Amino acid sequence: MEVWEALDTLLQRDDAAEEAHLRYGDIVRIGPNEISFSNPGQMKAIYGHGVPVLKTDFYQGGTFTGKDNIFTMRIREQHAARRKLMSRNFAQAPLMELVPQFLKKTEALCHKLESLGPGQINVYGWLHRIGLEFILMQTLGSDPKLTENDTHHPALRDLEVFPENFAITAIFPFLKTHGVNVPFQSVNRPFRIQASWVAYCMSLVKEERTKESKDKSPWIRRLTEIEDEFLARPLEDIEVTEEIISTLFAGSGTTSATLAFLLYAVTADQQIYSNLKQELHEAFPDWPNNSDVLPLIGQIQKLPFLNAVINESLRRFPTIPGSMPRRITSSSLKIGDSTLPKGTVVSSQNYSLHMNEEYFPNAEKFDPGRFLGENTKAKEGLNSFSEGPRGCLGRNLAVLELQIVTALFFRYFNVKLDPTMRDEYMTMKVIFSGSPVAEKVLLNLEKDIS
Repeated sequence: MEVWEALDTLLQRDDAAEEAHLRYGDIVRIGPNEISFSNPGQMKAIYGHGVPVLKTDFYQGGTFTGKDNIFTMRIREQHAARRKLMSRNFAQAPLMELVPQFLKKTEALCHKLESLGPGQINVYGWLHRIGLEFILMQTLGSDPKLTENDTHHPALRDLEVFPENFAITAIFPFLKTHGVNVPFQSVNRPFRIQASWVAYCMSLVKEERTKESKDKSPWIRRLTEIEDEFLARPLEDIEVTEEIISTLFAGSGTTSATLAFLLYAVTADQQIYSNLKQELHEAFPDWPNNSDVLPLIGQIQKLPFLNAVINESLRRFPTIPGSMPRRITSSSLKIGDSTLPKGTVVSSQNYSLHMNEEYFPNAEKFDPGRFLGENTKAKEGLNSFSEGPRGCLGRNLAVLELQIVTALFFRYFNVKLDPTMRDEYMTMKVIFSGSPVAEKVLLNLEKDIS
């Protein structure tokens, strides 16, 4: 038995917390000193700018080299300086420069999947491949070409140990240092895998460091040449490595899992599938059959039903379903009608926020229509990337990947669920982040020649 399975009741509180909210309302106590809120209207009071709260010690499980990363930093000034340093890497302008590569990479994925047919294809692993490629192209400026061929990245299948390690070390911090030495494989394996990732990324950083400034990836160049204002110096190799791995952890598997849920949910509902196909046909009548010119990103980003499908996927299958705890640092904090004293831990979990019937009527149903037109309530309630100064730095990259892969995949293929596909395969497994428990999305794909 894996360690995380033994810790199941400690690590996966989202279902129990949601049951409590359904029974007792928007505000429930989920720990001796922790209060959970499930109304999206209360988010800014917890996570907004200037709110006197700090991340709890729970987040220290998210370090990989022993150095802090932007996700784990708890000192405001330290986090603000690192966010300022890194935000340019995730801004729209530099990401738009990578769009031609992202589009070609997704086209290559379609060609590869076409070559594997006809018949049953499990696309789950391929989504993880392209997710890793997007991240490595953005951070290191390198393309491992996992999609174009059958070579297997030495550590690709092991990316999912990151959330496992996060969950374990959040409860048992001493394992962060000593986990590799525990004489039980079920315990030491994820820590040995993580150590190999650290060594791999460190070697890439050192290789980039030897290059002329103009030849470095923009991401590495910024972190190694521009001063972190809190440290009063550029980052060292170990600190750059920490940020790369935290970006891999936060960005590759999470977006890939969202795509897996999205592909299944769309294909399982014939009306949603037909609406999306029609919009894509009208927007891109010539690609891929009558033209080699790939769809323009500006057109993709403006498609209303495509974006509604993406928003509904982020709502119904939240990437980070569980709570995001904060500790009150002022003498008191008012959240809605509640005034809570200093030291109280306050939190919300996206699973409960996104099932709030006030904002999302018939919340269990996958319904992209709730994000169309003037339905501002649904848009206000969506909390896919959190709020305020600690909101997800990589949201632009995540949305861009979802838009490109979803648009090109459903335009390129006619898609059906394989007869062996089961709803229970898509039950969400939660180890900090959420993913399909069976790691299967079994589809039948046929090129759309219309």
